[in-house]
Amino acid sequence: MVLNVFSQLDAIRSKWALVLHVERPMAPLFYETVTRSGASPSRWLALTHGIFGTGGNWRSIARKFVEAAPGWGAVLIDLRGHGKSSAGPGPHTLAACAHDLAATFAELASAGMPVHALSAHSFGGKAALALSAIDSDALPVHRFILDSTPSARPHAWEVPLHTVPKVLALLESLPTTWPSRDAFVAAVVAAGQPLAIAQWLGLSVQRDSDVYQLQLNLPVIRALLDDYFARDMWTSLDDARAAIDFIVASRGNTLSEADVARLTTAPSHVHTVTLDAGHWLHVDAPSTVVAHLVARLAT
Repeated sequence: MVLNVFSQLDAIRSKWALVLHVERPMAPLFYETVTRSGASPSRWLALTHGIFGTGGNWRSIARKFVEAAPGWGAVLIDLRGHGKSSAGPGPHTLAACAHDLAATFAELASAGMPVHALSAHSFGGKAALALSAIDSDALPVHRFILDSTPSARPHAWEVPLHTVPKVLALLESLPTTWPSRDAFVAAVVAAGQPLAIAQWLGLSVQRDSDVYQLQLNLPVIRALLDDYFARDMWTSLDDARAAIDFIVASRGNTLSEADVARLTTAPSHVHTVTLDAGHWLHVDAPSTVVAHLVARLAT
Protein backbone atom coordinates (compact mmCIF):
# COMPACT_ATOMS: atom_id res chain seq x y z
CA MET A 1 0.00 0.00 0.00
CA VAL A 2 1.46 3.39 -1.00
CA LEU A 3 0.14 6.67 0.37
CA ASN A 4 1.26 10.03 -1.01
CA VAL A 5 1.57 12.55 1.80
CA PHE A 6 2.64 16.20 1.56
CA SER A 7 1.79 17.98 4.76
CA GLN A 8 1.16 21.71 4.54
CA LEU A 9 0.79 22.17 8.28
CA ASP A 10 2.96 25.26 8.65
CA ALA A 11 2.01 25.63 12.30
CA ILE A 12 3.42 22.18 13.11
CA ARG A 13 6.61 22.87 11.20
CA SER A 14 7.04 26.23 12.97
CA LYS A 15 6.62 24.48 16.32
CA TRP A 16 9.32 21.94 15.53
CA ALA A 17 11.64 24.62 14.17
CA LEU A 18 11.63 26.09 17.68
CA VAL A 19 12.20 22.70 19.31
CA LEU A 20 15.19 22.08 17.01
CA HIS A 21 16.63 25.55 17.78
CA VAL A 22 16.77 26.39 14.06
CA GLU A 23 17.11 30.08 13.32
CA ARG A 24 16.35 29.76 9.58
CA PRO A 25 13.08 28.49 8.07
CA MET A 26 13.31 25.02 6.58
CA ALA A 27 12.21 23.52 3.30
CA PRO A 28 8.96 21.55 3.61
CA LEU A 29 9.86 18.12 2.27
CA PHE A 30 7.57 15.91 0.21
CA TYR A 31 7.33 12.34 1.40
CA GLU A 32 5.29 9.25 0.70
CA THR A 33 4.74 6.25 2.92
CA VAL A 34 4.95 2.58 2.00
CA THR A 35 3.36 -0.14 4.15
CA ARG A 36 2.24 -3.73 3.88
CA SER A 37 -1.43 -3.97 2.96
CA GLY A 38 -3.52 -3.60 6.09
CA ALA A 39 -0.51 -3.02 8.35
CA SER A 40 -0.23 -0.37 11.06
CA PRO A 41 3.54 0.00 11.58
CA SER A 42 4.94 1.00 14.94
CA ARG A 43 8.40 1.81 13.55
CA TRP A 44 9.46 3.50 10.34
CA LEU A 45 12.48 3.44 8.05
CA ALA A 46 13.07 6.65 6.10
CA LEU A 47 14.87 6.44 2.77
CA THR A 48 16.36 9.31 0.84
CA HIS A 49 18.36 9.71 -2.31
CA GLY A 50 21.46 11.13 -3.96
CA ILE A 51 21.89 14.25 -6.07
CA PHE A 52 19.50 14.48 -9.06
CA GLY A 53 17.36 11.74 -7.50
CA THR A 54 14.09 11.48 -5.58
CA GLY A 55 12.82 9.36 -2.73
CA GLY A 56 10.84 7.41 -5.31
CA ASN A 57 14.11 5.93 -6.61
CA TRP A 58 13.98 3.72 -3.50
CA ARG A 59 10.32 2.68 -3.75
CA SER A 60 11.12 -0.88 -4.84
CA ILE A 61 13.56 -1.27 -1.93
CA ALA A 62 10.93 0.13 0.45
CA ARG A 63 8.29 -2.33 -0.77
CA LYS A 64 10.63 -5.29 -0.39
CA PHE A 65 11.68 -4.06 3.05
CA VAL A 66 8.19 -3.72 4.52
CA GLU A 67 7.27 -7.18 3.23
CA ALA A 68 10.36 -8.64 4.92
CA ALA A 69 10.11 -6.65 8.16
CA PRO A 70 6.73 -6.99 9.92
CA GLY A 71 5.91 -4.00 12.11
CA TRP A 72 7.92 -1.60 9.96
CA GLY A 73 6.75 1.00 7.46
CA ALA A 74 8.86 3.07 5.09
CA VAL A 75 8.93 6.78 4.27
CA LEU A 76 10.43 8.01 0.98
CA ILE A 77 11.70 11.59 1.24
CA ASP A 78 12.61 14.11 -1.48
CA LEU A 79 15.46 16.41 -0.41
CA ARG A 80 15.22 20.17 -0.93
CA GLY A 81 15.34 21.22 -4.57
CA HIS A 82 14.54 17.68 -5.73
CA GLY A 83 11.35 15.98 -6.83
CA LYS A 84 8.23 17.46 -5.23
CA SER A 85 10.04 19.22 -2.36
CA SER A 86 10.47 22.97 -2.38
CA ALA A 87 13.91 24.57 -2.42
CA GLY A 88 13.41 26.37 0.88
CA PRO A 89 15.53 29.33 1.93
CA GLY A 90 19.29 29.49 1.53
CA PRO A 91 22.00 28.90 2.23
CA HIS A 92 21.65 25.52 0.51
CA THR A 93 24.03 23.27 2.43
CA LEU A 94 24.32 19.82 3.98
CA ALA A 95 23.37 21.42 7.29
CA ALA A 96 20.20 22.86 5.75
CA CYS A 97 19.30 19.42 4.35
CA ALA A 98 19.87 17.89 7.77
CA HIS A 99 17.59 20.45 9.42
CA ASP A 100 14.93 19.76 6.78
CA LEU A 101 15.17 16.04 7.55
CA ALA A 102 15.11 16.58 11.32
CA ALA A 103 11.97 18.73 11.06
CA THR A 104 10.32 16.06 8.89
CA PHE A 105 11.20 13.34 11.43
CA ALA A 106 9.76 15.48 14.21
CA GLU A 107 6.59 16.05 12.21
CA LEU A 108 6.23 12.32 11.55
CA ALA A 109 6.80 11.55 15.23
CA SER A 110 4.08 14.02 16.18
CA ALA A 111 1.75 12.15 13.81
CA GLY A 112 2.50 8.82 15.51
CA MET A 113 5.00 7.68 12.89
CA PRO A 114 8.38 7.61 14.67
CA VAL A 115 11.33 7.17 12.31
CA HIS A 116 13.75 4.77 13.99
CA ALA A 117 16.10 4.30 11.04
CA LEU A 118 17.31 6.27 8.04
CA SER A 119 18.81 4.88 4.83
CA ALA A 120 20.50 7.60 2.79
CA HIS A 121 22.35 7.21 -0.52
CA SER A 122 25.33 9.17 -1.86
CA PHE A 123 24.69 12.93 -1.36
CA GLY A 124 21.85 12.01 0.99
CA GLY A 125 24.29 9.95 3.05
CA LYS A 126 26.46 12.96 3.74
CA ALA A 127 23.36 14.99 4.64
CA ALA A 128 22.46 12.19 7.07
CA LEU A 129 25.88 12.52 8.69
CA ALA A 130 25.13 16.21 9.25
CA LEU A 131 22.33 15.17 11.63
CA SER A 132 25.10 14.75 14.22
CA ALA A 133 24.98 18.52 14.82
CA ILE A 134 21.24 18.58 15.59
CA ASP A 135 19.63 18.21 19.00
CA SER A 136 16.28 16.46 18.66
CA ASP A 137 14.58 13.47 20.27
CA ALA A 138 13.05 12.55 16.89
CA LEU A 139 16.30 11.67 15.09
CA PRO A 140 16.67 8.08 13.83
CA VAL A 141 18.75 5.91 16.14
CA HIS A 142 20.10 3.80 13.27
CA ARG A 143 21.51 5.42 10.12
CA PHE A 144 22.58 3.59 6.98
CA ILE A 145 25.03 5.55 4.83
CA LEU A 146 24.92 3.97 1.36
CA ASP A 147 28.03 4.47 -0.76
CA SER A 148 28.80 7.95 0.52
CA THR A 149 32.10 9.34 1.76
CA PRO A 150 32.58 11.66 4.75
CA SER A 151 35.65 13.10 2.99
CA ALA A 152 35.88 16.47 1.30
CA ARG A 153 36.61 16.44 -2.42
CA PRO A 154 37.47 20.09 -3.13
CA HIS A 155 38.83 19.42 -6.61
CA ALA A 156 35.81 17.48 -7.90
CA TRP A 157 34.61 20.41 -10.02
CA GLU A 158 37.95 20.41 -11.83
CA VAL A 159 37.85 16.75 -12.93
CA PRO A 160 36.70 16.89 -16.59
CA LEU A 161 35.07 13.46 -16.62
CA HIS A 162 33.56 13.55 -13.12
CA THR A 163 29.99 12.42 -13.77
CA VAL A 164 28.09 14.73 -11.41
CA PRO A 165 29.55 18.11 -12.50
CA LYS A 166 29.31 17.01 -16.14
CA VAL A 167 25.64 16.06 -15.77
CA LEU A 168 24.86 19.29 -13.93
CA ALA A 169 26.49 21.37 -16.66
CA LEU A 170 24.48 19.47 -19.27
CA LEU A 171 21.19 20.00 -17.44
CA GLU A 172 21.98 23.70 -17.05
CA SER A 173 22.44 23.94 -20.83
CA LEU A 174 19.10 22.28 -21.66
CA PRO A 175 15.54 23.66 -21.45
CA THR A 176 13.57 22.92 -18.29
CA THR A 177 10.32 22.17 -20.16
CA TRP A 178 9.82 19.49 -22.82
CA PRO A 179 7.04 18.19 -25.08
CA SER A 180 7.59 14.70 -23.65
CA ARG A 181 9.86 12.74 -21.34
CA ASP A 182 11.18 10.84 -24.36
CA ALA A 183 12.30 14.13 -25.92
CA PHE A 184 14.29 14.93 -22.78
CA VAL A 185 15.88 11.47 -22.69
CA ALA A 186 16.83 11.74 -26.37
CA ALA A 187 18.48 15.12 -25.79
CA VAL A 188 20.53 13.82 -22.87
CA VAL A 189 21.70 10.81 -24.91
CA ALA A 190 22.51 13.09 -27.86
CA ALA A 191 24.70 15.12 -25.49
CA GLY A 192 26.81 12.05 -24.77
CA GLN A 193 25.29 10.52 -21.65
CA PRO A 194 24.50 6.76 -21.47
CA LEU A 195 20.88 5.78 -22.01
CA ALA A 196 20.63 4.45 -18.42
CA ILE A 197 21.66 7.85 -17.00
CA ALA A 198 19.30 9.66 -19.38
CA GLN A 199 16.36 7.46 -18.39
CA TRP A 200 17.15 7.89 -14.69
CA LEU A 201 17.28 11.69 -15.07
CA GLY A 202 14.05 11.42 -17.01
CA LEU A 203 12.30 10.23 -13.84
CA SER A 204 12.58 13.84 -12.65
CA VAL A 205 10.72 15.10 -15.75
CA GLN A 206 7.03 15.17 -14.86
CA ARG A 207 3.94 16.34 -16.72
CA ASP A 208 2.76 19.83 -15.79
CA SER A 209 -0.36 20.79 -17.73
CA ASP A 210 0.53 20.44 -21.43
CA VAL A 211 4.34 20.27 -20.99
CA TYR A 212 6.87 18.14 -19.12
CA GLN A 213 8.87 19.96 -16.45
CA LEU A 214 12.27 19.10 -14.98
CA GLN A 215 11.67 18.83 -11.23
CA LEU A 216 15.21 19.71 -10.22
CA ASN A 217 16.15 23.16 -8.94
CA LEU A 218 19.53 23.42 -10.65
CA PRO A 219 20.85 26.57 -8.87
CA VAL A 220 20.02 24.92 -5.53
CA ILE A 221 21.68 21.67 -6.62
CA ARG A 222 24.83 23.54 -7.64
CA ALA A 223 24.96 25.18 -4.19
CA LEU A 224 24.36 21.83 -2.47
CA LEU A 225 27.18 20.24 -4.46
CA ASP A 226 29.53 23.10 -3.59
CA ASP A 227 29.01 22.34 0.09
CA TYR A 228 29.04 18.56 -0.44
CA PHE A 229 32.44 18.62 -2.15
CA ALA A 230 33.91 21.11 0.33
CA ARG A 231 32.70 19.56 3.59
CA ASP A 232 34.69 17.06 5.69
CA MET A 233 32.26 15.09 7.85
CA TRP A 234 34.52 12.58 9.58
CA THR A 235 33.94 14.10 13.04
CA SER A 236 30.23 13.27 12.67
CA LEU A 237 31.14 9.62 13.21
CA ASP A 238 31.88 10.48 16.84
CA ASP A 239 28.15 11.01 17.46
CA ALA A 240 27.27 7.88 19.43
CA ARG A 241 23.54 8.65 19.69
CA ALA A 242 22.93 6.39 16.69
CA ALA A 243 24.33 3.22 15.20
CA ILE A 244 25.90 4.09 11.85
CA ASP A 245 26.24 1.53 9.06
CA PHE A 246 28.40 2.37 6.06
CA ILE A 247 27.48 0.25 3.05
CA VAL A 248 30.31 0.40 0.52
CA ALA A 249 29.80 -0.54 -3.13
CA SER A 250 32.81 -2.63 -4.15
CA ARG A 251 32.49 -1.56 -7.78
CA GLY A 252 31.83 2.09 -7.01
CA ASN A 253 34.41 4.87 -6.76
CA THR A 254 32.74 7.18 -4.26
CA LEU A 255 34.86 5.98 -1.35
CA SER A 256 38.61 5.87 -1.86
CA GLU A 257 40.84 3.12 -0.49
CA ALA A 258 41.92 5.62 2.17
CA ASP A 259 38.27 6.24 3.12
CA VAL A 260 37.60 2.51 3.50
CA ALA A 261 40.77 2.06 5.56
CA ARG A 262 39.77 4.95 7.80
CA LEU A 263 36.37 3.40 8.44
CA THR A 264 38.11 0.37 9.95
CA THR A 265 39.34 2.62 12.79
CA ALA A 266 35.97 4.29 13.39
CA PRO A 267 34.27 4.17 16.81
CA SER A 268 32.52 0.94 17.83
CA HIS A 269 29.02 2.19 16.97
CA VAL A 270 30.12 2.49 13.31
CA HIS A 271 29.74 -0.70 11.27
CA THR A 272 31.03 -1.15 7.70
CA VAL A 273 30.00 -3.73 5.11
CA THR A 274 31.05 -4.02 1.47
CA LEU A 275 28.55 -5.22 -1.12
CA ASP A 276 29.28 -6.53 -4.60
CA ALA A 277 27.65 -3.67 -6.50
CA GLY A 278 28.25 -0.43 -8.30
CA HIS A 279 27.26 2.95 -6.91
CA TRP A 280 23.59 2.30 -7.77
CA LEU A 281 23.18 -0.30 -5.02
CA HIS A 282 19.40 -0.34 -5.25
CA VAL A 283 19.67 -1.37 -8.91
CA ASP A 284 22.69 -3.69 -8.77
CA ALA A 285 21.96 -5.53 -5.51
CA PRO A 286 18.43 -4.75 -4.26
CA SER A 287 17.91 -8.05 -2.44
CA THR A 288 21.26 -7.75 -0.65
CA VAL A 289 20.50 -4.18 0.43
CA VAL A 290 17.11 -5.22 1.80
CA ALA A 291 18.57 -8.25 3.57
CA HIS A 292 21.17 -6.05 5.27
CA LEU A 293 18.58 -3.50 6.40
CA VAL A 294 16.31 -6.22 7.79
CA ALA A 295 19.12 -8.08 9.54
CA ARG A 296 20.58 -5.00 11.19
CA LEU A 297 17.24 -3.60 12.30
CA ALA A 298 16.22 -6.93 13.78
CA THR A 299 19.13 -6.79 16.25
